[in-house]
Amino acid sequence: TQGAEFTMVRKDGSAVLISLDGRAARDLDGGFKQSHCILHDITERKRAEDALRESDERFRGIIENAPFGYYRVGKDGLWQCVNATWERMHGLSREQVVGKSFEITQPKDSMEQAREYIERALAGEAITAEFGRVRADGTIGHHSFNIQPVKHGKEILAIEGFINDISERKQADEALRASEARQIGRAHV
Repeated sequence: TQGAEFTMVRKDGSAVLISLDGRAARDLDGGFKQSHCILHDITERKRAEDALRESDERFRGIIENAPFGYYRVGKDGLWQCVNATWERMHGLSREQVVGKSFEITQPKDSMEQAREYIERALAGEAITAEFGRVRADGTIGHHSFNIQPVKHGKEILAIEGFINDISERKQADEALRASEARQIGRAHV
């Protein structure tokens, strides 16, 4: 038996979580002779695992309900996960993007720039930029985003980041510039 887990009670009445590694020794006739067991106290490890699991669940809850889009793309360029806000921004469901190339949300005229950002992030650089993205309905949305490497030790496993839809701000900026240009044009007439 390896890794059998159970609770034991100490003399003082406190419980301790144990992992048992053991084997049975047999005599020449194949009958049970004795057992050899090693007991490992795994109480603290289990507490740490439980705390990590709870922390991970809280983090996932925060990310899932955040007012900004969250995403992660693997080193292979495939979407690994997106949150609900990201889905709403792009009009795409997780099922439509996870496991597919990041390129499905990139306008063709900005594909090279997107590839460059991903390469730089996979090289360890954190990036903040504004970019156009293709929505499910074919329209282009403008987004501000950041990309940062996801590391385990020194190894970069993926990239992740946050994204905000700034399309309305861009439209307002363009309308303001157009209005200013008309006013300047009238002033010169």
